[in-house]
Amino acid sequence: MIFNADEAHNIVKECIESVLGKADYNHNKVNQWTAAIVEQSLTHLVKLGKTYKYIVTCAVMQRSGAGLHTASSCFWDTTTDGTCTVRWENRTMNCIVNKKIWNEATAEKDVRHLKIFCDKCKYSPSTMDDKANKEDDKEMD
Repeated sequence: MIFNADEAHNIVKECIESVLGKADYNHNKVNQWTAAIVEQSLTHLVKLGKTYKYIVTCAVMQRSGAGLHTASSCFWDTTTDGTCTVRWENRTMNCIVNKKIWNEATAEKDVRHLKIFCDKCKYSPSTMDDKANKEDDKEMD
């Protein structure tokens, strides 16, 4: 099964439109809006009935003339998996939704490859967590 970026893009764009529509930016509603966009996007993607795993993130930012830069990186099978970013804006706010979608059948293989990569780099999830915790402890001192 091959990832269809156009289909995912259209689904998420419709979810953004249904949540934000003609709204003006309101700091008190941002958490509600982002949660609704993520939940609706996931619900509609899952309804497609495809054997994919999904990660959806959403950021809403008031338009103020400030720059907004985002980046992401993925480790997966590029022949079946993909990512898609939807940028939406109106006169008062910007919304960026990123979806990472990977085939469930390849997920186990990807985990094995990641473990091999971590072994070669002398890292494991537990040692990475320990290192992060030690760095957090230093900052608190």
